[in-house]
Amino acid sequence: RAARRGMERRKEPEGPGPGPGPAPARPDGATLAYCRQLGHALERGFEGDEEKGLFLTNVVEEIVGKELLLCTDPSASVFLERLLEQCDTSALCRLLSALVPLEGALAVDRCGSHVLQSALRRVAGLWGEAGGEAGGELAGLVLQLSAAARDDFLPRARDVYGSFLLRSLLHVLAGSLPAAGSNRDNPRRRQHQGPDHRAGQTTEFEVPEEFLQELQHFTKLLKENLTVFLVDSVASPVFQVAVQVLSRKLPASGEELCSAVLKYRGASEQAGKHSSLLVYLKDRTGSRLLEGVIGAMGAMDGRLYRRFYRRQLRGRLGELALHPVANYPLQRALGAAPTPQLFLRMLGELLPQLEEVLTRGHPGVLVQLAAGCARHRGGQKELRRALYQALHCDEPKSRRRCCLPLLASLQTYESLYGEAAAEPGAGPPGDDVARLRSVSLHGSLLLQHLLRCEGPGPLTRALGSAATGDLLTLACDPAGSHVYDALFTSGTVSNTQQTRLTRRLAGNFFHLACNKNGSRVLDQIWTSSSIEMRREIAQELADKESDLQRDPVGHHVARNFALSHFRKRPVDWEKLQASDGKRRKMFAELLES
Repeated sequence: RAARRGMERRKEPEGPGPGPGPAPARPDGATLAYCRQLGHALERGFEGDEEKGLFLTNVVEEIVGKELLLCTDPSASVFLERLLEQCDTSALCRLLSALVPLEGALAVDRCGSHVLQSALRRVAGLWGEAGGEAGGELAGLVLQLSAAARDDFLPRARDVYGSFLLRSLLHVLAGSLPAAGSNRDNPRRRQHQGPDHRAGQTTEFEVPEEFLQELQHFTKLLKENLTVFLVDSVASPVFQVAVQVLSRKLPASGEELCSAVLKYRGASEQAGKHSSLLVYLKDRTGSRLLEGVIGAMGAMDGRLYRRFYRRQLRGRLGELALHPVANYPLQRALGAAPTPQLFLRMLGELLPQLEEVLTRGHPGVLVQLAAGCARHRGGQKELRRALYQALHCDEPKSRRRCCLPLLASLQTYESLYGEAAAEPGAGPPGDDVARLRSVSLHGSLLLQHLLRCEGPGPLTRALGSAATGDLLTLACDPAGSHVYDALFTSGTVSNTQQTRLTRRLAGNFFHLACNKNGSRVLDQIWTSSSIEMRREIAQELADKESDLQRDPVGHHVARNFALSHFRKRPVDWEKLQASDGKRRKMFAELLES
């Protein structure tokens, strides 16, 4: 019995619960306090380069030997990221030399992977400055990291943290530095920049030939494991980044990778059932990978894109446009169409199904069609007619003048004006009846692209005949205000049409000036207007200058338009506006040349 009681005591867990195992080692309190003090010193800055260099040298000497402990700690790793952002070439080489042997443990660690990413970003930032022996040492350290990543490539790509590190490594090997940095310590900055700040903001730099050879090794690994990247949501972004950087830095390798995707035959296709890529176009993970491939093919010579269209898209565009997932790669395909002829062929296949596409809630397809018409300078009349039919304002023709609120809100005529107004005997709604309550983001984008197409006369006439309340709703909406940007900057809209619309807003300039979005529209109108039109706007606002000065938004308009100068010295004000107009015109001609 005593022995049995002893065994039971040994089986009892120590502590409050079973737990996953022993807690990971953490730096002691003194070390964390030291890191916090160093972090405050980095935030304060340094008086000169000599003081900064001495600080970095001392800190690096203190860190050596404790790299793994500090890199895997949530608090200390943030300090290391900040330190790496300030490192010069020699300090970075010393830190990387200590981190490279630990790459296997750090790459898949929640905190350590961020430290390695910061180090790689700093390598990219210093590469142009590093020369001679220091540059060679940095290159050697990056190549060691790359070799370690290749040795454990597939498990690393399928790891949540290792996948991010692989993407950063591919960017550095290709000589590109994405704009997004490590924002773990600043959630507000991360929120403003977006999920991953993908909007093409990349800094290019030259890399040695060994880096490009490493990229080719990664290309081979990606081709060998293509099935994994098509189905694994963690690994798929690695393939997407690889296609992106290869199409820019090594077009032949990028084309090779895209061609491997087009030739891919899964189990379903080998059994003779249906195309494997068509299945992946409808899959959430596979569709994202194919989006990247489609974009890369469109940026190349177009041969691969045409092959993809013939084998996978032709005759299936309507089916893909109605699918909840496949409509997104279709949007990318519409935006990447390399020639006007191919785009017009795709447009003709999709036009009969626009109403059903809109009913399914896929307005992005419509936006990409309008963007393609503006880019390729063709198909705008057919698209506009199909949109009228989809929104039920094509017949009778009197309804077409009501298309502005319909396009802006992406609602049908019956939804906006009521079933009674849609009956055959009902007349058109009154011109002064405002119906627009809110502006759809996609509706705003659709209007912007249509205004940039050739021959936007029907739309400008619809804007000119719209109710004043609808025009004000459009101008004061965060999304709708950009429609005015397209209107006043489009090369296809004449100055006469712009002036006619500006006069429609007369009497409401004060309302616009006191609205955050409306004031921006008013600035755009002011920039595009003649001196005579500016005088009319200033005259209307000058009567309420005191109210404008008290308004938190309006006082900026009063200052920018020089309203006090207009009231006191109108002659000098006109000379100032004339010189400003000449300066803007000269600057525009300089940009065009």
